[in-house]
Amino acid sequence: MTEYKNIIVTGGAGFIGSNFVHYVYNNHPDVHVTVLDKLTYAGNRANIEEILGDRVELVVGDIADAHWLINWLLRLMPLFTMRAEKPQ
Repeated sequence: MTEYKNIIVTGGAGFIGSNFVHYVYNNHPDVHVTVLDKLTYAGNRANIEEILGDRVELVVGDIADAHWLINWLLRLMPLFTMRAEKPQ
């Protein structure tokens, strides 16, 4: 885990996901965690509220929404398309 400096945890506000986020927070102080959760009946901000801050951030969104997910991911990193052919 220590070779990763930034991780994304989907479902990180749910029971299992939030326990994993707390584990990373407590055991890997050099890792930044982005929690991506839809916050439905299973996800609860309160599960990670106490550790939100510089090392843990919450992004509310639905990974099943491909358009939203792609737009969010593109904000995290640049994308250079070197395709020579136009899409069909």
